[in-house]
Amino acid sequence: MKLKTAKIIDAREMLFTREGVYFDFDGVLVNPTDGIFRDAYYQVLERYGIRPSVLLPAYGLAAFCRAKNAKGFWPTLVHGLNEANGIGPEDHDEVMEMMIRFAEPKLRAVRLKPGVAQLLGQLKDNGQQLGLVTQAMESTVEAVASVNPEIERAFEDRIITGDDLGPKEVAYWNMLYEMGHDATDVAFIEDTKGGARSARKAGIPKENGVGVINGGLLKEFVKDCCGLSVMKHTKYHVRSLEELV
Repeated sequence: MKLKTAKIIDAREMLFTREGVYFDFDGVLVNPTDGIFRDAYYQVLERYGIRPSVLLPAYGLAAFCRAKNAKGFWPTLVHGLNEANGIGPEDHDEVMEMMIRFAEPKLRAVRLKPGVAQLLGQLKDNGQQLGLVTQAMESTVEAVASVNPEIERAFEDRIITGDDLGPKEVAYWNMLYEMGHDATDVAFIEDTKGGARSARKAGIPKENGVGVINGGLLKEFVKDCCGLSVMKHTKYHVRSLEELV
């Protein structure tokens, strides 16, 4: 699906005339990292003597996707370990540290998607205040930011991760409060139905939403016809932020 040039112009004009622009992380700034965490999940299971194939049918890809933020990771992982090997909540810190240690080298190899650095720079130069609202763990964002300095330059300390709050709409509310923005004065860029819906629940209008329709988690690709469900909650749709540069 190729968008008309007029729609791209309209989307860019909308972004550059809002007081603030809030970005999702996974699937928007970088390619989805669920594969990295799936591999780390396997390594944790193997460390405890559990064959990954034993748990895959029960927990599946959706579990790996949910496991990307701290609140979703532990209940999913510890349940499987507890059933198979008697690992309990008291092992939370050890298992989390192991998971992060396995994932970190690959996270440090992640680079921004095409056009992202340019768009962040253009918005920053234009005076927009940028915020990052993600359900990824803080350690994930830090690892990727360590090799992509554009992230720190663009967002400074205006970053809310999955370690900070519960539902993502709460994260959006908190970002609005911290930045002093009215919901109607900001734009959001999301790649999944859930993320876009959270922005809408926080009061940000659909007309201020940009959906990246090829960035979503694989579970949404399968469930919602190639991730296109994000289009229901955003007015503008792009396959890459490079289209907006």
